[in-house]
Parts: sequence; structure tokens; C-alpha cells
Amino acid sequence: MRNKKKSKLHNICSMVILLFKILIIYLKPIIPNISNNIEKYLGIKLIKDEIFIHNKNIKLNNFIKYKKIKIEDLIF
Repeated sequence: MRNKKKSKLHNICSMVILLFKILIIYLKPIIPNISNNIEKYLGIKLIKDEIFIHNKNIKLNNFIKYKKIKIEDLIF
């Protein structure tokens, strides 16, 4: 039973990472600096032509913490 739950959790996490990757590929032109850091975190290049290809060998690297910003700082 424990292995079944672990497998289900693994599948959910894999799907979330894939959906996150797809979202960031679409947002890459808008947030290039953040997407570059996400590429480093995922260890892959985010290429639009490969948007729905799921890399099963993704090894997550150390997460880069961002400082908190206010929404007012984003408005030009």
C-alpha cells in the first residue's frame, strides 16, 4: 500500500513539473531572467518546439531563492 501511494505521489509531482515547464516556456519571452533560472533549476533548456516532450531524466538542482518584491515595483 505504501509503494502504491509513493508511486501515485511521484506521478503527481512529475505532472506538476511538466505543467510548470509548459507554463514557463510560454512565459519565457515575458520573464526571461526568471526562466533562465528555472532552466538551471530543471537542468534543461526550455524550447518551445519541445513543449509537450516530458524529460523523464530531469534532475532538480538547488533552488534559487528570490527576494520578495512589491507589486508596485513591477509597475512601470
